[in-house]
Amino acid sequence: METQAAIPKIIHYCWFGRGEKPALVERCIRSWRKHLPDYTIKEWNENHFDVESNRYVREAYQARKYAFVSDYVRLHALYTEGGIYMDTDVEVVRSLDRFLTLGAFSGFEDDHFLQSGTMGAVAGHPWIRELLDYYEGRPFLKPDGSPDTTTNTAVISDICRREGLELNGRLQTIANGVTFYPRTYFSPYDYINGGNYLSEESYTIHHFAQSWLPLHVRLRSKLKRRISRIVGPDNIARMRDLLTPKRLLDLLVSCTLLLVLSPVIAATAILVRIKLGSPVVFRQQRPGLHGKPFHIYKFRTMTDARDGEGRLLSDELRLTRFGRLLRKYSLDELPQLWNVARGELSLVGPRPLLMEYLPLYNEQQARRHQVKPGITGWSQVNGRNALSWEEKFDLDVWYVDHRSFKLDLRILFMTAGKVFRSEGIQNGNHVTMPVFRGTVLQDEHREQGFQ
Repeated sequence: METQAAIPKIIHYCWFGRGEKPALVERCIRSWRKHLPDYTIKEWNENHFDVESNRYVREAYQARKYAFVSDYVRLHALYTEGGIYMDTDVEVVRSLDRFLTLGAFSGFEDDHFLQSGTMGAVAGHPWIRELLDYYEGRPFLKPDGSPDTTTNTAVISDICRREGLELNGRLQTIANGVTFYPRTYFSPYDYINGGNYLSEESYTIHHFAQSWLPLHVRLRSKLKRRISRIVGPDNIARMRDLLTPKRLLDLLVSCTLLLVLSPVIAATAILVRIKLGSPVVFRQQRPGLHGKPFHIYKFRTMTDARDGEGRLLSDELRLTRFGRLLRKYSLDELPQLWNVARGELSLVGPRPLLMEYLPLYNEQQARRHQVKPGITGWSQVNGRNALSWEEKFDLDVWYVDHRSFKLDLRILFMTAGKVFRSEGIQNGNHVTMPVFRGTVLQDEHREQGFQ
């Protein structure tokens, strides 16, 4: 999007709850005045915004979850007035004037998520409108009364991914005219692993006060930050991954099975080579955690048979009797134990599908990538390929919302029974799932002229 308008010199921030500002907030606001002396600073609070005007805001405010109130209000401020929004724990270290010529801008928090502590836009920018639309009519409280604590960074990252953003932490501009900068620009502190990436290209520092989190979580973050200074953030990340019960289970089971089943794996590989030829192992790029690509490994079950014009025949014609046998007992999945040992897959999680499906998911379906994919999962033990795509995705998202170590153990035991009974291998008359072409709502069909 090209625009002649400039982002106005207004700094917006939110302060709801009528509490006193702590020392960190006051220090950050002083940094705004120091480096942005000709900017107007506007506070949004109960006196300047009607918290009853939006259901999400109203419920979050009544629950005293003020950080989530600001998730909506910051977007409202940017859309109605334009300017730059900053969280109250964001410190400015140099002028932001260079970004005022853009239509809209933000940056990365890490390689997988965008940050929302510093973001700017001209008034009425369609990107901000799209983000606001996410919250229109949406409840903050779930049916059971618990709060929906999905972070706005997860929401914004997912929406922008569907607009063409690659979640890789690199500088890029997407089609709707929003420029995203590397983490060093606006969020150089890694609050998860304690890393500090402050550099000469840093403009703001997000200190991540995390006021919405319980005290014990904030104290743990401080301790982790100190440990990180000694061992480094990369080692903190490795330790966090290795010390989770889920990862320990993945390593223990995958390594044990690779060793115990090595004769079966070797025999299967030999039979595949004899009956189907080379390559023995099928290798394909699939989306992993947060949609990040990795290569999955499976034993080959189909031939390369083609028609007279050189095109591959349908799956039904290429899947051999031997291939059906491998699939019936899930022997074709055995090489994926190596993916699990490498940390690319988990034993339990939503199945990794094709890369080309990523832009086809709706907002809810895309949440299946919030966890690491798995060899088996909740949809596999509740119908597998006998389900429709929509049913599978609903079960995947249910798993994301209810995942636990106990549930993983339950799924693993259920999987053993499903494999033994060979259930759910086919989808109707199809030997594999039909191609997913997206879930389009009825009103979208009408808008696009579909019959």
